[in-house]
Amino acid sequence: EGSKTAPLFDFKNDFEKKSDSQLSTSIFTRADGAVAALEITKFDGSGKLTSYSWEDKQENYLGTIEVVNGTAKFSFTKNGKTKTAEEPAGQDFIVGSMIPEDFQAHWLQLMKGEKLKRRLAVVDRVETIGFEFAKESETELAGQKVVVIRMRPSNFLISALVDPLHFYVKADGTALMELRGRTLVRRQVGSAFKDLDAVTVYTQLVGGNSK
Repeated sequence: EGSKTAPLFDFKNDFEKKSDSQLSTSIFTRADGAVAALEITKFDGSGKLTSYSWEDKQENYLGTIEVVNGTAKFSFTKNGKTKTAEEPAGQDFIVGSMIPEDFQAHWLQLMKGEKLKRRLAVVDRVETIGFEFAKESETELAGQKVVVIRMRPSNFLISALVDPLHFYVKADGTALMELRGRTLVRRQVGSAFKDLDAVTVYTQLVGGNSK
């Protein structure tokens, strides 16, 4: 959201779980009602990532990842041109939609001051980038106790160029309430699209999540 009174984007997530698969579908919508992007994450019955896609309706590109036999196969198509790449998908390999559940699974470690080191898939770069997640502080948000988790690049040079992201999570680790920093969607300025740093507010709704 760009300000408290004029949200730039809305977000809705639907999660479907079957015996042999799990599907997470997210729709990002602009303030004018147009769909900005679609994000689809698929898992097998045990919760292991099998595929991920990000379709950007604003800049007209499609990035996909297929995880096969421990290998992440990237594909990125824009303006009729496709780039591909592969790299190992180890235990530290994640996509953005997996971050809240990753916090839950490792909450005790984070509360002890341990760092989570992850390789985050970036579809438009057809590669992963190393990040570290760590507890930064405790505070209150909307009358609730929250823990602030800082996310920053592991690489010193990248870290110097990219500001950290801050996740505001309920003190028990069960829900993400706010994200402050760089967003997945970009804002149109004239004929160009610019990276957007913003405050993203999450609310729990029947049948899905909104931010």
